[in-house]
Amino acid sequence: MAFNPLPILFLIVLLVSLVGAAVLLLALRGRLVASGPHCRGCRFDLRGLTLLRDSTDAPMPVCPECGRAIGGPTDILDGLRRRSKPMLLLGLVLSLGPWVAIAAAAYTSGRANTVALKPSWLLLVEVRAMQPGSVGPQLTELRSRMQNGSLSASHRLRLVERALAVQAEKTAPWIAEWGDVINAAAVAGVLSEEQLAAHARNAPSITVVARPRIAVGDTLVLELSQSGNRVGDAPVGRPPLQLATSLQSVRIGERTLPGQGGHMQTGIHPGTGRSSSVSRHDLFIGEPGIFDVVTTWKFTVSETGTRAALAEWTEERVVRVTIEPAGTDQIELVDDEALAAPVRAAVAAPRGVRLTPTHDHDAARRHVSLHIECRNAPVDLAFEFVLRERPDPDAPDKPLREWNTGRSTFRAGGSSLLGTGMEVPLIDVAAVDIVLRPSKAAARESIDIYRMWAREVVIENVPVHLPPDDPAAPE
Repeated sequence: MAFNPLPILFLIVLLVSLVGAAVLLLALRGRLVASGPHCRGCRFDLRGLTLLRDSTDAPMPVCPECGRAIGGPTDILDGLRRRSKPMLLLGLVLSLGPWVAIAAAAYTSGRANTVALKPSWLLLVEVRAMQPGSVGPQLTELRSRMQNGSLSASHRLRLVERALAVQAEKTAPWIAEWGDVINAAAVAGVLSEEQLAAHARNAPSITVVARPRIAVGDTLVLELSQSGNRVGDAPVGRPPLQLATSLQSVRIGERTLPGQGGHMQTGIHPGTGRSSSVSRHDLFIGEPGIFDVVTTWKFTVSETGTRAALAEWTEERVVRVTIEPAGTDQIELVDDEALAAPVRAAVAAPRGVRLTPTHDHDAARRHVSLHIECRNAPVDLAFEFVLRERPDPDAPDKPLREWNTGRSTFRAGGSSLLGTGMEVPLIDVAAVDIVLRPSKAAARESIDIYRMWAREVVIENVPVHLPPDDPAAPE
């Protein structure tokens, strides 16, 4: 175990201060320089004088030096003491000097590092007493001692147990250093199988939501997402965790639908990053109303690159959906001339259109890959993606061929890069126009888009990339 001098230094400073306080008390009491009674007023030696009255009628004895009455017990000093200025100064220096030096060093270095001077047991007491999200300096110091080996086994066990307890409290604030403590313990091999399983189960922060309003005949749209995961962010030499999900069933009242989709496999990362999976289901409900939909999910957490599950469980999540009468138009179209230019500027196809042979090498078809980038759109967008042949100046009346490549949505104000891929009939041109056509169907397949842009957007003259050996590649 590596030696950590800070707790010893803290104890030395405390001991020196206590010695200084004792010296200061002795200096304030003073050194005995004369015994016997002395006048409290002038310090005159009263030995040999009558200090008590024979009767109440007798005159009050007085000090022959200053004339002060000396008949009362508080008028006389039992011995004469003299304070030593060097002792007073030494006591002040010993009791206050170490703390003044530490404060001065902290001030000159720009930060107070008194946490590093505290013993581990005191830091653990503070960590337990404070709110989980406000223990940054103490937790940082304990994690550092844990990693350099200066934390005892018992203190390390208490720290890990506290970290796992905080991780399990889903409503408690989370800071990544709690996860760093758990990861460091896992690397050191001090976590039991039960603790590893508890860590894996509590690591992902999972949310399930549904499109809140649909019409009779529409599909139910579910989205499972994870963000704000309760993990660490420091590299510790172990593979990161990954989450695999699948939807097992959807139940509305007595009706149970088979699970479709909901599959996602993604890393469990710290921070505010978000990953999600959308699934869509035909409900076959013919009447409007408000329904509680019970979804059953299977979750598996493992280390990246391994198949062995650290934790695997099923869980029910309930979402509420309002079903409106058939034919209800829930989508509002936005057609504002002032937004036309910002919408056009928000979308781009920076990678062009890429074609590759199909899996069965069908000469009449190609697999198209298309990426649409959207940045800071002023309104929600819901489009069908259509590749359209460019007009031929020599044949202006020639019908233009089109290839539909799917549909999707973009949220207002966000930044995203959407990729789509599918097989289409042979594209044998060097460039196309990408036509983004408003699609209410795409909006209805989203989680929460009920207001969308109404106009078509065209990205002109986008190059088509073909492998050089493709027979359809232009010469």
